Amino acid sequence: MFDARKTQGPLGFTLMEMAIVLGLIGAVLGAVWGASSHFREQSRASKTLQQVMQVVQNIRAYYVNAAGILVVNAQGKHVACADNADITSTIATAQLLPAEMRNGANYISASGGSFSVLCDNENCVGDQLTRFWITLTNLTPSACVKLLMGLPYKDSSLGVVKVFASTKSGECLNPVAWATSDNFLVRCDKNNDYGLCETGTPTTLQHAIELCGNGGATSCVAWEFKLRN
Repeated sequence: MFDARKTQGPLGFTLMEMAIVLGLIGAVLGAVWGASSHFREQSRASKTLQQVMQVVQNIRAYYVNAAGILVVNAQGKHVACADNADITSTIATAQLLPAEMRNGANYISASGGSFSVLCDNENCVGDQLTRFWITLTNLTPSACVKLLMGLPYKDSSLGVVKVFASTKSGECLNPVAWATSDNFLVRCDKNNDYGLCETGTPTTLQHAIELCGNGGATSCVAWEFKLRN
């Protein structure tokens, strides 16, 4: 009768002992891989937030002496900005986006999602924008949560006015619909829900998880920034 406990491998281990050792090695490697994966995603989220703030700082520095952002088309001609208009090309033409984010004709964040700058024509001086949206789309839910909760909202110099998150990336590209959406988290100005941003976060972690969902890479986060404080 075959007895696995008495059958020895080349190093004197029984097959049962070898199975136990291999199982332990597998468990350790699995734990290391899981920790490594979490670390990599956290690192990518941190890098993405750095990219967001770099773009915000670049835009503010570039337009420091202007009344607002003047939108131009691909031919360099001034055009009026409408809600929902993507002005990424205007910002890119001024070389205000990090070169590392360039992916062909598009821009990709370190978290892997698409990076866009949108205009908000409700806040203009004449036809020049005094506020702008930065949107990150096609994110994994976990990346969405990390990005949503990761900015230092208590820092008044951040200049965040509104925050938004959704499981549907298309919603982050449609500012007109945000005001009535359940996913419209908070207005961070003192005339509205500023208290949440003063505490350091626009929402609770549990709510952020609910907003970002648990599906594929379809989640999104968007922030509206002041051109200057």
